[in-house]
Amino acid sequence: MAPAPAPPLAPPFPPVPPVAPPAPPVAPVAPLAPPVDVAVQPSTRTKPTLDDPLLAQMAAAEI
Repeated sequence: MAPAPAPPLAPPFPPVPPVAPPAPPVAPVAPLAPPVDVAVQPSTRTKPTLDDPLLAQMAAAEI
């Protein structure tokens, strides 16, 4: 006499849900501020600091 089949250890897995369609392309985000022309920006050389290596070289050359 054949042995009875063993009961399943776990219930069968539920069907896998269909994959969601890809999201539509996102529109490019506008920049927060308009681009500033480089010539309009104040130069950092107008406010020299002691941490400026070029200024330190110039000061050392004058001594």
